Amino acid sequence: MKKVRKLLGAAIAAAVLASVLGGSALASPAGDFTVENGVLTKYSGSGGDVVIPDGVTAIGYQAFNGEEDSGTANTVSVTIPDSVTGIADGSFYHCFKLTKFIVGGSNQKYSAKDGVLLSKDGTALVQYPCGKTGDYTIPDGVTAIQNSAFLCCMGQGGSLKIPDSMTKIGDNAFSCCGMSAVTIPDSVTSIGAGAFFGCGNLTGVTIGDNVSNIGSNCFLACDKLAQISVGSGNKSFTSADGVLLTRNGAILMQYPCGKAGASYTLPDSVTGVVSGAFHGSGELTQILVGSANQSYYSENGMLIAKSGAVLWCCPAGKTGTVKVPDSVQSFASEAFGGCTKITGLIIPSTVTDIRVEAFNGAGQFVIYAAAGSQAQTFVTQYGYMYGMTYKTISAAASATASSVLVNGKPVSFEAYSIDGNNYFKLRDLAKVLSGTAKQFEVGWDGVNNAISLTTGKAYTIVGGELSKSSGAASVSAAISSSGVYLDGKAVGLTAYTIGGNNYFKLRDVAAALDFGVTWNGAANTIAIDTASGYTP
Repeated sequence: MKKVRKLLGAAIAAAVLASVLGGSALASPAGDFTVENGVLTKYSGSGGDVVIPDGVTAIGYQAFNGEEDSGTANTVSVTIPDSVTGIADGSFYHCFKLTKFIVGGSNQKYSAKDGVLLSKDGTALVQYPCGKTGDYTIPDGVTAIQNSAFLCCMGQGGSLKIPDSMTKIGDNAFSCCGMSAVTIPDSVTSIGAGAFFGCGNLTGVTIGDNVSNIGSNCFLACDKLAQISVGSGNKSFTSADGVLLTRNGAILMQYPCGKAGASYTLPDSVTGVVSGAFHGSGELTQILVGSANQSYYSENGMLIAKSGAVLWCCPAGKTGTVKVPDSVQSFASEAFGGCTKITGLIIPSTVTDIRVEAFNGAGQFVIYAAAGSQAQTFVTQYGYMYGMTYKTISAAASATASSVLVNGKPVSFEAYSIDGNNYFKLRDLAKVLSGTAKQFEVGWDGVNNAISLTTGKAYTIVGGELSKSSGAASVSAAISSSGVYLDGKAVGLTAYTIGGNNYFKLRDVAAALDFGVTWNGAANTIAIDTASGYTP
């Protein structure tokens, strides 16, 4: 959830309030409030039932900030005086124990119903208390949900019913909210930017017939969202296989983050993809494009502009080391958005335009690029933001001098040491382990640049296994971009190409296949044991 809040950045939590109830509530100590020219800018009390003093005319941005102040975090109710006429977005940020607002009948701007803050006439839902739990039905007559009204209301983990009177859902209205399902009625015409951003429990959304506007990042970072449905009578949007598109199919608005399946084929009709549309799609490893599409093509499962100059999207389900095509000159915003499984990214020198927003929500990985390239400069300047490190695209490899024992018997491998780690050919390991409990088959898909490993299957000899090359003590190794799939699932294994062969880090292979690897420094010996599991 912290990651989602980071992505949300300065997103604002909507207004709050409640007025003194006919003088029956006792005011909180005056020293608990900082008031400047009538504006409450900071509450610093111990929480509980908070009564804002008379005379306060407005409540400022993050006046109540439960993330920064432990007392505010313990606030369970807030009573707002009749004098309050304005409340800034974000006034009650992260008040996760807040269960109700109390508003006196004399307040001219606000009212409360079931502890929820509404406008005086009941047409606008201003603020939902974040500590309120269970299912919730928005009252009939409410026509608008104001900006950030449910922002970070994690307690709202049930279902949400929106009345047919509703016409507008504001920006960030439900950002980071905990509801599991929502149906947007036909009466709604507009859904604001980030309205459902980061709703981690949301599995399905149904959009009514009359929605004509959907703001940017509306369903971004909804990790469990498997399908977006659209009413058949909607004239602005449609849904194809659960993916949100404009009605004419020209613009792909959102690919649901939780949609099942490793592959998605972009419709031929699509001429534009909204930035971040595929952000965080954790199962997706390939975006395929038909030859009839006029705007995009696919290379190694990545979405590329037809000109080849712009990498539009790398699917977030990709693992291991990924190579950017040599034609690419720049990355689109969110090109690697939510790519947390990648361990390495090979960036050619043709890429001259790299911006930080291309990596929003990405994990920590190594950037492999030529010395002096734009990629190296980017890592130097901005890599700390994402935990990135830089390595040259090639590395010096020296022949491994260590002896190797496999189940106690000596075996002669051609292996190399790179940055202190030993690298072996997969087919050499597969041949030697064939017939043991950890045997595996190796397959090669040249079209997709992919290696497949199948556990429990005897290895098929292709020739050349355990052969030796010229025996040079030191050679140059280039980082490998081949994808590796273990029993059909992508795995991240570090590999280098030397003399046309891929050499994989022994401990990566051992971890993936679960066989033992130990090192005896005194004897300068590597021991591989198929009777034991891998120990880091």
